[in-house]
Amino acid sequence: MKHSIAELIDIVYSYFPRGLRGDEPHYRQTPEYLRRMEARIPASTRFGDWCAMLARLRARFPQGLREIGVQNGSPFLASPGAATLDQCFTGALWLPPRDSRESHHELELLVSFVVPYFVIYSSCVVPLARSFGSRDAEPRISFDLTPDEVPFVGAITEEIVGWVKSSFFKPRKFQDETDLRAQLRPGSSRSTRRLPPAPRA
Repeated sequence: MKHSIAELIDIVYSYFPRGLRGDEPHYRQTPEYLRRMEARIPASTRFGDWCAMLARLRARFPQGLREIGVQNGSPFLASPGAATLDQCFTGALWLPPRDSRESHHELELLVSFVVPYFVIYSSCVVPLARSFGSRDAEPRISFDLTPDEVPFVGAITEEIVGWVKSSFFKPRKFQDETDLRAQLRPGSSRSTRRLPPAPRA
């Protein structure tokens, strides 16, 4: 990882104003909110590429495997102004339950468009030992992948890396590392609005 936890927290706060709720009067005039909206504009132009990547991921597996499917968790990115909280592309690969206790099993994937990272983790739904009212199951997530999940993670990783390289980097040219960081820094799009710079990604 290129960043420390403290650096990543600083980046988060450069897009989300501290001490303000989203429904407060001046929230949408803060530099953090404006920077967040500006970062979504180039991400939205890649929404079609993201959908195509998910389709390629599903096509890797036999169509007869009905329990394997792909979910697009980022329909909001079709419009830059919709659902403004997320700063990443999200999706999921549905997998067959591993045993009779699981009612759902998937690998979730998140690809950030403000820092150079993506995350894949396992999620499943299992019954509670004791029911609480009408609730008799709970979701569980894990970053410790099981052997049966590893091949699927490999397929996801290959598709994500290929998509990022072709979708985000191919149209751009970089003179050196400094130029690369400058172009990929949040808020670096060709906008006439000048915002305080975010921490470097």
